[in-house]
Amino acid sequence: MADIEKLKGIMDTYGIGVRAGVITPCFQDEKLFRDLLGVLPAPKQVVDLWAAQGGIRAPVTLQQPKALEESESPEETTPETTTEGNEE
Repeated sequence: MADIEKLKGIMDTYGIGVRAGVITPCFQDEKLFRDLLGVLPAPKQVVDLWAAQGGIRAPVTLQQPKALEESESPEETTPETTTEGNEE
């Protein structure tokens, strides 16, 4: 059980470093963690995704550039209408 706790601590610390921006996740890290966990190697789809992203991955907690552009565009607003004085 001590090995699992140690591995959990390493992975938690790694995640903190990623979210803080001091570590950029890369495929070598994923391979290492998969080896340490004793799980199967990354399937082709995962390897292809890493390759499509240039071999690095931005933390999922960060807003993606396209989403950022969309959130900065002014929203279309419709003036509110009131019904005061229009009561039957």
